[in-house]
Amino acid sequence: SVIIASATSLLSVSMGSLAGYAVSRFRFAGRRWFLFAVLATQMISPVVFIVPLYKAMRAYKLLNTLTSVIIASTAFAMPMVIWLMQGYFQSLPKELEEAAMVDGCSRLGAWSKIILPLSAPGLAAAAIYSFILGWDQLMFPLTFLTRSELRPVTLSLYDFSGYNVVYWHEMMAASTIAVIPAAIAFMLVQQYLVGGLTAGSVKS
Repeated sequence: SVIIASATSLLSVSMGSLAGYAVSRFRFAGRRWFLFAVLATQMISPVVFIVPLYKAMRAYKLLNTLTSVIIASTAFAMPMVIWLMQGYFQSLPKELEEAAMVDGCSRLGAWSKIILPLSAPGLAAAAIYSFILGWDQLMFPLTFLTRSELRPVTLSLYDFSGYNVVYWHEMMAASTIAVIPAAIAFMLVQQYLVGGLTAGSVKS
């Protein structure tokens, strides 16, 4: 679970921040439609994509690997990360990177050295969202993984339910323990979370 959640968070934030920056700073044909399409993916249940994803993972021999779960989780975390980051980047003045580029920085250098350090609240919000989404995954591990040593904690909770009986007390205790890492991660970045979620909501 730690590997899946951490990798999902890292990949989603690294790629989503680049996409969010491009959408917030560049004007191109279809930009509004792109943002709408990204947001529209959040309206579709992941269940719709299970069969195509399973066939794709089988074709690339990724079944029974954590990579399959990480790829699928990252794909479903990316839309929200892109929206969070593009809203935050829009709240930062363009003059910051323009001044850096006048001093000799490339566009990518200005993004990494100037914009990213100022985007800590937005990055924290995107990272904790992706981490929790990866930590809570049940459907993808249930579909892609059959080896017991690869099962995340969410899938292991099934061990407390049998054919005719469910050990509710043990399951609730295990569920409480399973929530602790995500709760700790939330507590560590909660001071940045509100600023990251509300950034870009009001234009001056």
